[in-house]
Amino acid sequence: MKTTPHLLDELVKLTSIRDAELLEYSLLRTIQEILSPTVLSLFRLSANGQPCYQMVCDAEHGPRVVAEPVVSARTLEVAAECMGLRQGVRRRLDDGQELSVYPVVELRGFTTYLEVVDRFGDAKEDARLIDGFLRFYENYCGLLDYSQRDQLTGLMNRKTFDESVFKLFSSGDRFQLDAASPRAKDDRRIGAHRGEFWLGMVDIDHFKRINDSFGHLYGDEVLLLASQVMQRGFRDTDLLFRFGGEEFVIITQNVDRDGALHVFERLRQSIESFRFPQVGQVTISIGLVQLVPGKLTPILLDQADKALYYAKQHGRNQVAVYQDLVERGDIDETQHTQGSVDLF
Repeated sequence: MKTTPHLLDELVKLTSIRDAELLEYSLLRTIQEILSPTVLSLFRLSANGQPCYQMVCDAEHGPRVVAEPVVSARTLEVAAECMGLRQGVRRRLDDGQELSVYPVVELRGFTTYLEVVDRFGDAKEDARLIDGFLRFYENYCGLLDYSQRDQLTGLMNRKTFDESVFKLFSSGDRFQLDAASPRAKDDRRIGAHRGEFWLGMVDIDHFKRINDSFGHLYGDEVLLLASQVMQRGFRDTDLLFRFGGEEFVIITQNVDRDGALHVFERLRQSIESFRFPQVGQVTISIGLVQLVPGKLTPILLDQADKALYYAKQHGRNQVAVYQDLVERGDIDETQHTQGSVDLF
C-alpha cells in the first residue's frame, strides 16, 4: 500500500473536481494505482436492473467509458446481494481470485456499483481502504448533485448546460445508445441517426395565469409533474434541464429531423392529456433546432427561442422547427426575437 501522504494527495485531487464523470475517472485511477487489481470497473444499473453505464480501468489504458456495458451474470448476482445488505460482498472465483462488489451511490433512480477482481494480499485492509474511498465518493457525489440539479424538479440546472453541450460534441461514442436496448429499437423505428442532436426549448403555456389563479404552490406542482412526464418520455442518455421559471431545455440524441419531431410531439401530447390536480389541463409550446458542431451555444439557444416564440404567436400547444420556419420564410434567420415568449 502507498504512503498516507500519497492518499491525502489523491483526496485533494478528488475534491478539486466539479464533474461527476471526472470524479469517477479519478476514483478508479486512484484505486488502480494503490491496489493494481485484475479487474476494476464502475457500473450503473437502471431501475429495471439493466446495466446502462460502465467505466472500466486497467494499468495499461487507465479509466475509460465503454460504449456497451458488459457486466457478468455473477457480478450482477453479487450486486443484488450487496444492495440488500447495504455493504460490499466478496466471493471467491473458480480461478482462486476474489470478486468484490460494493454499492457506491444511489441517485435519481440509478444505482452505481464498484467491481473489483484480484488476489488480495491483506483483503481486510484493502476492503477497508476501498470502503473509505467509496464513502467519500458518495458524499461528494451528493454535493455535486445538489449543486448541479434544480431543487424542485431534480433536472439539471442552467449552469450545467454549456458544459453538457461541450461534452456532447467531444465525447464521440460515449453517448451512443446501446443497440440492444428496447428504446434503441424504438428509436430505429422513428428514424434514428447516429451523431445527430436536437434541442427542444419547452415552455408551459399560460403559466403566469396558473400562478395567479391557483397560487404558487399549485404552480410548483405543475412544474414538478410536468418534469416527471418529460423524464418518462425520454431515454437515459438524453439531457433534460430546467432553465428557470416554466422553461425547460431537452437534448435528444441519434435521431433525424422526423425522429426528433416525433419525440417532442409525443411529449406535447403527453402533457396535454395529463390531468394536473386542481389545475386540470396544461399545454406546452416547443421550439426545436438541430445542434450543429461548431455553432456557438448562444446562437443555437436563440434559434430555439425564435421557434418557440413563433409557436407561442401562432396558437401555442405545438412544436415549431426552426429550420422549417426559415425554409418557409416564416421567420428571418437574421431577425432578433423581441420581448418575452409568454405573450400575455
